[in-house]
Amino acid sequence: MDDKEFPELFTRLGYRDVGAVKNAAGSMVTKLQEVPANVAATGLREQYAKNDLGNLIADVNYALKRLVKGMNSENHAVKKGFFLALVEVLKAFHANVDEKRLITYIVRESKITASMKPQEANAAAMGRFLSLSALIEVRLLSDELIGALADLYKS
Repeated sequence: MDDKEFPELFTRLGYRDVGAVKNAAGSMVTKLQEVPANVAATGLREQYAKNDLGNLIADVNYALKRLVKGMNSENHAVKKGFFLALVEVLKAFHANVDEKRLITYIVRESKITASMKPQEANAAAMGRFLSLSALIEVRLLSDELIGALADLYKS
């Protein structure tokens, strides 16, 4: 995203002011919708142009990944704002999201390891729960995907 204000939106998602958080989430969706589909993939865009979360432009792919990672924060204000933004971005771009790949990404990013401190493990578990709850909120989880999710938890 060439817009210098876009990265600031992620910061504003962690504000305690609910109005500012709602505004940041809405602005994020608007800015992502304004990005042309044929924008050149250079720099940061090139890194996120892999379409590994679905048939998405690099900017949306980046936003989804950053929002999922933000859900693992130990700061609850950040979790709330990132949850709202994740739901809004998924609502706007759900037709192009590969749900199975997104679930795999969520599980991978929120993996709990033995070397984690209890607080980190709790934050990761809550991040996973909230990220998957965002999928449910947007109604992206079918019975088939719920079965696939159960399989992921077994591994």
